[in-house]
Formats: sequence, structure tokens, C-alpha cells
Amino acid sequence: MLKRNTVVGIFSREGRICYEWLILFLLTLPTVMDVRPVYISNNSSQNFRDEVSKCRFAILYHTKKRGRINITDVTDSLYDEELEYLFSIHGKKNIIVVVDDLEDTSSEEKSRILNTQPMIRRLVQELFLFPTGEKSFPYSHSPAEYQYQSPADSINENFENMKRIITGKYIMLHDDENVMGGLGPHNQNIMGYPTIGIQNFCKKYRNWLVVALVILIVIIVVVAVTCSYQ
Repeated sequence: MLKRNTVVGIFSREGRICYEWLILFLLTLPTVMDVRPVYISNNSSQNFRDEVSKCRFAILYHTKKRGRINITDVTDSLYDEELEYLFSIHGKKNIIVVVDDLEDTSSEEKSRILNTQPMIRRLVQELFLFPTGEKSFPYSHSPAEYQYQSPADSINENFENMKRIITGKYIMLHDDENVMGGLGPHNQNIMGYPTIGIQNFCKKYRNWLVVALVILIVIIVVVAVTCSYQ
């Protein structure tokens, strides 16, 4: 049974009313204990750092309603320092970026953002794009009875992959890792299809690998002894 021990921080220059839908979704996840909305302003650096230390997982939220997707690496970018600090505390695997209120949420648009704002690719596990309008997720009667439907559209696919990441069942391909499994463009994972890295492969088949190693050592010893008597 998964323990409900993860505190998720949502860090943004927007008020929580913009991402109330995201808070409601996160509270349905079996490992999430609490969600902390954190407002970022130019005069709140100490509060920001304090809040970062209180969470185990971080979401950086940005909305296109501000007019631009200027998260990092561009003129008047909003979150360069904040993202660097989140990475220094929580590491890449515990950070995602959500960009909301987009007209275009295609894979091409995602690639464009990652290419023009490379800090996101370097410091963040995954980038999620959400369209304008209401973000609803299907559940039967209450969040506790939440049930995913088939991820036929991009919103449900985003919810499904966010759940996998936060509950630790989603493996992201890091650019600097040797991996086994399918690769998407620019060493990204193929959405919805978790890939298995070498580290996870070794963990999964550790016992068999140990047995194979012992057998190999025995064979080498036998061959060496046989050769010495010839």
C-alpha cells in the first residue's frame, strides 16, 4: 500500500485560483499528503526558499494568460533563478513544469518550448502543456474514488503521466544517462510508455545477474585449472 507522505509545492507568479484544478487533482493521488500553493514575487525570495524546503515534490506553474511562455532562457524570463534553486534542492526527478491556457498543446509545440528554453529540459523531469478552458478529470463520486478513464485526449494523458511521476512509477530518460528502451525526439520519453533504465533493469533482475556472475566465475576458474594441468 502506498504511503500518503508526499508534500507537493506549486510555485508560481499566479494566484492559486488559476490552478485550483491542479490542487484538486493532486489531492486525489494516493501518495500526496498535502499541496502547498506558493506565490512567487520579486520580494519573496526567503519565503520561497523556506517553502521549497517543506515539500518533497515541486511543480512550477505558468499560464499563457500572461501573454508569453517566458519561463527560462528568454528575454524577461520569469523563473530562471527559482528553477535553478528547485533543482539544487530536489533534483530533476522531483520537479515538473505545467504550462496552462495554451491554444497549441501539440508535441511540436512542446519540442519548440524545450528547444528555445533548454533549462527546462536540463533541470526538469517533464513538461506538461494544458489547453485553455476547464480542466476536469473523471471520478465517480468523490476524489477518494477517483478512477482514470482511457487517456484518449491530451488532458487525461497528462493526468495519467503526472500521477506516475509523483507516485514514483514513471521513469524519465535523462539526457546524460545510458538507457534501455524507446527514445523519443531529443532523448525524451515517449509519453505514456515508461522506459526502463540500466539501473532499474539491474534492480529488477539482480538475483539472476548474481547467479550468472557466479556461474561465469566458476567457468573461468575451471578453465584456468584445466589449462594449468595441460
